[in-house]
Amino acid sequence: MDIIYDLCIVGAGLIGSSAAKHASLQSGLRVLIIGKEEPRNRKDSPIHGAYYDEARIAAPFTGHPFWLNAFRDSLDRFASIEEASGKKFFHETGFVSAGPQSTQYITQSLSNCATAGIKHSVLTSSEAKERYPFLHINTGDCAVEIKSGAGWLNPRTLREAQLSIASANGCEIVDGIVKSIKEEDCNDANVVLRMELLSGGEVFRARKVLLCTGAFTGCNQLLPKELQPEVSMVTQSVVFAELDDLERKRFVGMPTMVNVESDSTVYQKKSCYVLPPIKYPDGKWYLKLGHGSQFERVLSTPQELYDWYTSPIPEDFKSGLVDILRSNFPDLRPLGCAFDSCVTTNTANRHPMIDMVTSNIAVAIGGNGYAAKCCDQIGKLGSDVILGKDWPSIYCREALRYKANKDKSKL
Repeated sequence: MDIIYDLCIVGAGLIGSSAAKHASLQSGLRVLIIGKEEPRNRKDSPIHGAYYDEARIAAPFTGHPFWLNAFRDSLDRFASIEEASGKKFFHETGFVSAGPQSTQYITQSLSNCATAGIKHSVLTSSEAKERYPFLHINTGDCAVEIKSGAGWLNPRTLREAQLSIASANGCEIVDGIVKSIKEEDCNDANVVLRMELLSGGEVFRARKVLLCTGAFTGCNQLLPKELQPEVSMVTQSVVFAELDDLERKRFVGMPTMVNVESDSTVYQKKSCYVLPPIKYPDGKWYLKLGHGSQFERVLSTPQELYDWYTSPIPEDFKSGLVDILRSNFPDLRPLGCAFDSCVTTNTANRHPMIDMVTSNIAVAIGGNGYAAKCCDQIGKLGSDVILGKDWPSIYCREALRYKANKDKSKL
């Protein structure tokens, strides 16, 4: 007789693996998670995950209270996740926001610190230059410095840690891509969801399904056409500056950083986020820099999504990223530069969608570029929603409701 799971989580990235961990903690619940492992060659897979990296900023720097609270709730559990899994993924290096004090970003950062009681220091431009001599800071700018409860995390290792705990708690893990989800009747009169895999046609069944499928939620037949999510798939690209041992020593003690130039959304030569030199799987050390909104593009179809993940970064993006790198680190002497791409799933109100879509399908999608550091709490909320648990009052329920795309021509 076929197994009927109580819950199937589709998508085994950062949010999906977190949801699987939390669901697996429920006694007597039979949980399955289906998701594709990171491919050796991206062209070999039609879908991709946002966790394909060694480092993401983990700091309380985003504007809306949801993201601040979700990060702090996730951060509170990082140590226990590391202990339970035996995998170290969070590195408390501190965090610095730099830029004109009049900008919305710096103003919001200071407001967040005051509201949440985050211990911080405000450095003048001269103080910041003395403390971080490798970073170009304009005269008159300031720097908001947070030394504890902030730094960076390894998304690959965090995902492995969550799946390790879920598996130890009895969650079954399947490496695959769900092609379709359809309802079928069962002998006990309850509706069962039938999930067919893309390769081989293998079928799994569950009473409830939680979609943690990010930018790929609109691909295949995971939801009816009239229920496709109202999200934007936005391109992101980064530059990795390879450093030798001598150059790397100049950055010892460097925190994660965001440097803003102005509130303008047009091209800015300085606005970026930066992670300190980190050793990557190839054995080399890289300083990673990502852009603000100046190189973002909106993708509209599954083919565009696939092409973005599997094609080289456009040459104008590469040159632009190198210009930003040089503007922020004028004395940097890298051995060379490499580039990579990913996609953020953005919603209209810049909140995730964590909600029931049908009576037995829920979603936890829409990271808006902040999901890595908040994924444990987003996954927990997704697990709670599909399992009918109480909603925590600190999070505005209405802001996280599901919204279907009225333009059926798009994903």
